[in-house]
Amino acid sequence: MSSGNGEDYLPLIYFSGFIVLILGITGVLFHSIWVLDWRLLVTIIVWLTLVKGLMRIFFPMRIIELMKWAADHPRCIIINLTTFLLIGLYLIYVGFQFDFLG
Repeated sequence: MSSGNGEDYLPLIYFSGFIVLILGITGVLFHSIWVLDWRLLVTIIVWLTLVKGLMRIFFPMRIIELMKWAADHPRCIIINLTTFLLIGLYLIYVGFQFDFLG
C-alpha cells in the first residue's frame, strides 16, 4: 500500500544512487582535467555526478522532496532540460571537431 510520502521510491533511489556513484567515481578517476577549456566542463559534470550519487545514498528523503518540488514546477524541468541539451550539443561540437588544416 502506498504511503503517499515517497517512501515507496527509497529502494530505487538507493539503487540509482549506487549506480550514479560508480559512474561518478569512474569519471573522476579517469577524467579529472582542470584546464580552462571544454574539458573543464566535462570534469565539473563528472564531479557533480559523484555528488549526485552521494546525495541519493545519504539523503534520499531530500531527493524525494526535490522530485515532488520538480513535479510542481514543470517550467524548471524545461529550463534544466534545455540547458543540458545545449551543453550536450556544445560537447558534441567540440568532441567531433576535425582539424583539416593539419
